[in-house]
Amino acid sequence: MLNLHNHTTYSDGRFSPRDIVEAAIRAGLSAVGISDHYRTKRVRSLLPSGIDEYVEHVRRLAIHYKNRIRVLVGVEIDASAERTEDIAYLPAAQLNKMDFLLFENVQDDEAGGLGLWELFDMRKELEPPVGLAHNDIARNFAEIDHSVLIPVLETSDLFLELCPSPRHGKLQRPLYRHSAEFFARLKNTKVGLSLGTDTHDSLDDVGNVDDAYAFVQEHGLEKNLIDRRFGI
Repeated sequence: MLNLHNHTTYSDGRFSPRDIVEAAIRAGLSAVGISDHYRTKRVRSLLPSGIDEYVEHVRRLAIHYKNRIRVLVGVEIDASAERTEDIAYLPAAQLNKMDFLLFENVQDDEAGGLGLWELFDMRKELEPPVGLAHNDIARNFAEIDHSVLIPVLETSDLFLELCPSPRHGKLQRPLYRHSAEFFARLKNTKVGLSLGTDTHDSLDDVGNVDDAYAFVQEHGLEKNLIDRRFGI
């Protein structure tokens, strides 16, 4: 299994990238992603000047641990023009050196996030797989019919993260379980799914993907998992 969403001391996480990788190995994961915050005013985060060092650090870990686990590097971008001041002109050349990119708060009016359609324009310049992190589909996309939303996600090649963390739950349930009907309709579509725990301050969170994977199995969505994009 894969957990793409883990923060480190490069942003607001408590642990180093090496700590995260070793926790993933102990948990029996096949792959782990390092995805620190990019340039948001909300929390400590990566600036463009630090991206190259960050990527090189994680790449060195990937080489060191290549016989034990696949290590991937990405960032999490806050889709808010107020908090991410360069959201309209992201450093695509640097971001395109990464394995994946996560965008949080997309289509989330309460969080001041950009609309999905605005992300489409940005997506054209971004080469790695792009995903929506811990998105409250039931709330943020309530006014878009599933028969419209699903083909749009397929065409734009956007994947969706299943995040089991209590940080992003409602009524003590993960957000994806509040949108079960929508996710069930993704079977036999090209919409990709990832697992991510949004790890910050507990190494136990790195391997805590069981509920998300159980949800995938409940709805027959194993073929939607994006693992194969990374050769996993």
